[in-house]
Amino acid sequence: MKNGIQQIWKAQVIALVFVCSACVQSGGGGAKSGGGAAATSGDSGGVTPSPDTPTNPIVQEVANVGIKNFDQINNTFSVMTGVATTTGNIQNEFNALRPSLPANNDIRTFSGAVQTAALKLAARYCQEAMNNAATRANVIPANLLRANNTVMTVTDVFNATPATVFLTANNAKIVDFYIDRFWNRDPAAQADADDTQLVQLINDLLAAEAQTSTVTRNVLTATCTATLANVHVLSL
Repeated sequence: MKNGIQQIWKAQVIALVFVCSACVQSGGGGAKSGGGAAATSGDSGGVTPSPDTPTNPIVQEVANVGIKNFDQINNTFSVMTGVATTTGNIQNEFNALRPSLPANNDIRTFSGAVQTAALKLAARYCQEAMNNAATRANVIPANLLRANNTVMTVTDVFNATPATVFLTANNAKIVDFYIDRFWNRDPAAQADADDTQLVQLINDLLAAEAQTSTVTRNVLTATCTATLANVHVLSL
């Protein structure tokens, strides 16, 4: 049986794959859109604008898209999870990761190192929120159903085995909970590929794991981490 550290490592690795994938999809769409607009401008005017020209649509797009800086990321994670930035473990993690987080809002500072640092900080916030009864409801969905259709409280979910919590009908509700809380998006009205990927993330995290409440918490923490450290939260 895998120990707790191995489970958390697996959870964070799979979560990182998800958040990086979501970021690439978002960035790729923007680049394609800008590139198409630049080509149209060049065809119509007969002159291709310089990349440094302010009227270049790609330049305008970069200028209008920003990334939160280190303090903004830290404060955002704090507000969303209910965990104070002054919490000892949070302060230590933030101080260690701060050099790897953006110092300004320039989207061009975003990199794999930034995403990894954000993921680690988000994981710490989700873990702290999960382990504190006062903040647990911010990162654990309530109103999930057992197989007999009885409603589970946050405390029930926290102490339950994966087979009790991660029923097929519940997994979509779990994903919707994090999307609604962290992305400020109505998951029912704006469902997209992210929803499907998050459900798959849960399934991947559960593969070959033991039926213990620790695994339940690790899977929820990883799903919390993947959505909290996502480009939807990190961008301005």
